[in-house]
Amino acid sequence: MKILFIIESRAQHMMDCYSDDRLMAEHLSRGHDVWASEPIDLVVNEGTLYVHAYRYHRQETSISFIDPAQHRVNDFDFIYFRAMPPVEKDVLLATYLMNDVNIPICNAPAAIRNLNEKLNALQFASFMPPTLISAHPEDILAFAGKVGWPLVLKPLDGFQSKGVLKIDTAEEMPVITQLMMAQPYLKEVEKTGSKRVFILKGKFIGAISFLPDLGDFRTNFGRVPSYAATSLSDSEALACQEIGAHLLKEGVSLAALDFIDNYLLEINITCPGGIPEYDKQYGVKLEAIIVDGLISRK
Repeated sequence: MKILFIIESRAQHMMDCYSDDRLMAEHLSRGHDVWASEPIDLVVNEGTLYVHAYRYHRQETSISFIDPAQHRVNDFDFIYFRAMPPVEKDVLLATYLMNDVNIPICNAPAAIRNLNEKLNALQFASFMPPTLISAHPEDILAFAGKVGWPLVLKPLDGFQSKGVLKIDTAEEMPVITQLMMAQPYLKEVEKTGSKRVFILKGKFIGAISFLPDLGDFRTNFGRVPSYAATSLSDSEALACQEIGAHLLKEGVSLAALDFIDNYLLEINITCPGGIPEYDKQYGVKLEAIIVDGLISRK
């Protein structure tokens, strides 16, 4: 098989520490021809879509990208569209260029374009904590008067805990220049962390908890020092079932749901990570399970 990965930056993938790397390595181990490109590497020439790509080369855990070449996109057998959030200009334009590709893509370009990872969760508000979206401090203060302090504020285009704030009183309200998501602070995060739940073709395939640093509440796995095995509660399992069916209809094959204290926080579809941590915690290869599910002809 000939596999294409559209990733945010080849330069960031020179060490075996990203979920993308694990997926590429798994395909390589199966004898597949693996190539990597960035969103700006797409080309349309007289109506045909091409891509400038580099062959993925690996020696043990040393990674390089070699043999640059231009390919017809429709000559690949499978494509991973895994550009990191937020969906910025180059990624957005790439989703339009990829609209009419007639081979399987994980995940559908239209879904990456349309399903904001925080706002998409609002379709399942019954599983979420009380939530406000606003750029107006008076709305946030009124919300705090209803649900109580402290609050957590998050930019809608943020990722990996960037821009996430905990505010304990009205006096700590920051200057707000964009739409923000406000939710009550879930203190349970200090004990049990956040739970990342992997969904493949609408079905639950595994979960892992990420624990915050001492004195912090953020559990982003890119900076967190520890993680733990976990399982689903009944309410989380129900959320996974309902959200999984929704994602499948939207063309999302691989996603990761984030929960804290049984509450749904986000639906990650652009570049769901956590595979290396899951592998280390459970002693399995989650990437093998994912690849099996994605390229199955059944």
